Amino acid sequence: MFSKFALLILVLNLGWVASQLYCEGPCENEQCTKGFVCNNAGQCCIYSCDENSGPCTTSEQCSAGYCRNGTCCGQASPTGATLSPTFGSSVTGTPATQTPSNKQCPIGWYRESTNSNKCIKFVTEVQPWYGAKFNCSTLGSNSTLISIDQAFENSEICQQAIDNRCNQFYIGLFNSGNGWQWSDGDISAYREWKSGFPTSDNTKKCVAFDRKTCTWFNEACDTPQCYICQQYI
Repeated sequence: MFSKFALLILVLNLGWVASQLYCEGPCENEQCTKGFVCNNAGQCCIYSCDENSGPCTTSEQCSAGYCRNGTCCGQASPTGATLSPTFGSSVTGTPATQTPSNKQCPIGWYRESTNSNKCIKFVTEVQPWYGAKFNCSTLGSNSTLISIDQAFENSEICQQAIDNRCNQFYIGLFNSGNGWQWSDGDISAYREWKSGFPTSDNTKKCVAFDRKTCTWFNEACDTPQCYICQQYI
């Protein structure tokens, strides 16, 4: 965690109030994956916003920071944005309305209908959770384990998984000791727990998706599972 001095410097430098959510590793030439910030400790970290402002559908509309849940995280206003996007509620599961990207998903990936800028890949090579996360990161510049924001997205993933030979897939939700968090920094509170889950077992801090029930359960992170990757285009 930051010292008070380091946090003050971060706020002054970036002009926003934030809290550290997840760090992916050291900064290389002070460059980080989009959505991550190189902090004073030399680590690429992603932050949750205590103050969001300005509508957006993509990070390119934000002159600083990144787009999260329909607002520019880390700046006073979006760049040239006159949008008023209607992002879905994680409670009601209303599908999001977004400006689609003209780019195509890579071969072997499918494009979500609930988020037209998001590509999904089911990987049937089993890995422990951290291995799955690492393997996802090698598949694209912003590829990582999937975060699931709403019920419509969860249902779509369940439909896509029907014919898959794997019954369970790791997703990006994990327990860092400070509650359940998405590994990509997504702040969505949507959860689709299987009955009786999550358990309080401290050895089961990673989450998998069960395609037979379309629900989630917590699992020991070193248990090999298939997994689902995402990347934005």
